[in-house]
Amino acid sequence: MAEAVREITAGKMASVVIECTGTAPGMNLALDLARPLGRVSLPGLPHAGQQVPLLMEKVVLKELTLRGALGQVAEVEDAVKLINSRRYPVEKIATHVFPLEEAEKGMKLFMSGDPDCIRVALRP
Repeated sequence: MAEAVREITAGKMASVVIECTGTAPGMNLALDLARPLGRVSLPGLPHAGQQVPLLMEKVVLKELTLRGALGQVAEVEDAVKLINSRRYPVEKIATHVFPLEEAEKGMKLFMSGDPDCIRVALRP
């Protein structure tokens, strides 16, 4: 994944990374994907009492900002159900829609700066 982000951003890496797994590998990957002075949001929550080792030298040397975020699983589940129901077509709020399997293609389009690409959505 780091190689794909490096390619898409011309080596700059991501200015904002949102890590939702709550796992040590996921959180450390988020630190790798962030550019210097980038922001990393961590809404994913490890199991209660679980310690997650982070390579803090990445945070310090890249001068990253880490932010915890609290989300509700039920809200995410409701949003996914609404999208899957197709009661409100995603096409009305997104200029481009890609299947999940083409996420990389959608990300490249969004990062390309194409003025016709305002919002990209992924369909599960």
